[in-house]
Amino acid sequence: MNTAYFTREKIVKLTSLTGWTIGILFMFVQAVAENASADDSLLGLSLEQLMQIEVTGMSKKEDTFAKLPAASYVITEQEIRANTATTLPELLKIVPGLTVSQVNGGRYAVSSRGFHALFSNKILVLVDGKVAYSSLFSSVNWDALDMPLDDIQRIEIYRGPAGTIYGSNAVNGIVNIITKSSKDSSGTFASARVGDLEQVTTDLRHGGELSEDFDYRLSGRFRNQKRLSMYGDDDPDGIGYEGYHMALRIDGELNEKTRSMTHFRFNTGRMGEVLGISNPGAPSDPLTPTDSSRQYGFYFFEEVSHQVSEDLTAVGQFYFDREDREILDTKTALNTLNFEGRALYSVSETTELIAGGTYRYIDSDLNNSTTVNASFADGSPGFGVGGLFGQLDYSPNESWKFSAGMRVENNEYTDFEYMPNIRAAYFPSSEHTLWASVGRATRLPSIVDKNGMALRQTSQLDPDTGLPILIDFKGSALADSEAETLVAYELGYRGVISPSASVDVSSFYYDYTDLQTIEVSGAPTFNPGTQPFIGLPAGFFYNGEGKLWGAEAGVRYAVRPNYSLYASYSYLDVDLSGFGEFNTAFNQEGTDPENKVTLHFHGEPLDDLSFDLFYYFYDNLSAFQAVDAYNQFDGKIRYDLSNRMSVSFVGRNLFESRHSEFGTDGTVDLSSAEIPRSYYGMIEIKLN
Repeated sequence: MNTAYFTREKIVKLTSLTGWTIGILFMFVQAVAENASADDSLLGLSLEQLMQIEVTGMSKKEDTFAKLPAASYVITEQEIRANTATTLPELLKIVPGLTVSQVNGGRYAVSSRGFHALFSNKILVLVDGKVAYSSLFSSVNWDALDMPLDDIQRIEIYRGPAGTIYGSNAVNGIVNIITKSSKDSSGTFASARVGDLEQVTTDLRHGGELSEDFDYRLSGRFRNQKRLSMYGDDDPDGIGYEGYHMALRIDGELNEKTRSMTHFRFNTGRMGEVLGISNPGAPSDPLTPTDSSRQYGFYFFEEVSHQVSEDLTAVGQFYFDREDREILDTKTALNTLNFEGRALYSVSETTELIAGGTYRYIDSDLNNSTTVNASFADGSPGFGVGGLFGQLDYSPNESWKFSAGMRVENNEYTDFEYMPNIRAAYFPSSEHTLWASVGRATRLPSIVDKNGMALRQTSQLDPDTGLPILIDFKGSALADSEAETLVAYELGYRGVISPSASVDVSSFYYDYTDLQTIEVSGAPTFNPGTQPFIGLPAGFFYNGEGKLWGAEAGVRYAVRPNYSLYASYSYLDVDLSGFGEFNTAFNQEGTDPENKVTLHFHGEPLDDLSFDLFYYFYDNLSAFQAVDAYNQFDGKIRYDLSNRMSVSFVGRNLFESRHSEFGTDGTVDLSSAEIPRSYYGMIEIKLN
């Protein structure tokens, strides 16, 4: 750990920020506390109920939110219903420590605590335990997760490393999406949204009994969004985003001690984009609008849990995932096969052990592109990742809890990786939790990292020949691949500080080594042809270092009966070094907002009428195509016509005609969109 990085100025700044944030929130809470009581409703849940929500936790076992020794946030079913969001990434925008940017109609950039990029590679997403992480770019394809939001029971967000239990790539955080069980979503549900930007979105769901012991749920979504304004786009009437999603879930009891959960999901969609096409005869990458960005995929997932005895529960998981993508003449197909087995054993009244193993194999079929000058060293790369993990939780008394775990993995790219983790929590009372953690996590190279090849435009001309200079990129073909490594130090507090308010504060220091760099790997070469150019060989190396630190604070309180407020503030400081002359979002400072503020005010003036107001402030992004700081105001009014039907009216980005959320990240030449003011109406119908 480089202590020199913590200058006196930065220590004072962090201390001041944390102190002022806690102080202001505490004083405001005390000022309004007299007008509220412990029984006040926060989106239908009391403070005590919110703190006692059962979650999966960082250890894949049931725990209560209040006692989690990690920076955590839970988006409840009630919050999902109140939100103005129409997609999963938009729901995450309220979470402190997360950066969410809409790039175009179907693409989103989502990151946790740094390295914000279109292909953010240090955040892991799961849906009911199934990993939704693409090994092509080491990223999450959010358009493949465009599911009906009413299917979701809750979303658990954990900032910080979670590799001990969840494996490689769970570096800066995980997003765990838990859908409703089939039994809890029986009957028929339908909703329709119509608006100027979100033109048509239709969600349908029907569930019921297959037999006495088995229930099912079938759901689907169609979403059509208008094309957003993008730089270089000469076809504003073209496709924005159009997608279909279908899911089947079956829950059952095989016997008194054995339960099963089966998932099948299918998705397909297309979107309009503006791409930069490398052309040796042009001074820069010409921008080319296209409607041919398409995706198609499906997966089958099965989980079986068996209670072996009172003290031992065994869980087995299997899934097969197929992912196809097409941009112009670039086509990729990935097949992923995954197995996991784990056991939870109560060693004694004070000690629990979770242990298990995983194996994942990824097979791919990648075609070379002439249009975008991209190709692959190996057209059918495949690789496997296997690991063993174990964690011991020890609670000597009601005031203390300690956790220590280790994961060891072996993969074909970087050989062996290890991910230890230590956590401690102190409970001075049932309403307060102080916690600390130290952990190590790794990010494995992606298929593109290892096999990708491309020509990238520069603005330079060779002084001797006058020919344009292009980067002749060879991925990791010229160097051994390495895993990016994080050692994280975290502190936090969570508690109920008055009968009507709770506070959640966390701070962190991240020390990264072996960060991916792009460096010159040889002498320039002359490339003849109809459009000759000078090729500058370059590839991926792993010589970068990074120091990130920051703090996040959030407060919930009931202003008065049926009125509640959530407010959060996030601060992030990034210091990167050891990188070459070529920059991407993964080695460039200024890709993340230094400051972020979110507010959500909920009111229920009548039993059947509610309203929600949202405010987001995102600081400016200074890297690459700089993005100005922006303020976003959203509003929603909901009226329940009956206990089976409701109507809502939503306005988004109300105080600005439009704003940009993302520029470019240096990884792909993709023009980002401006997000306009928009409105939509929605009707929801439930039939039991």
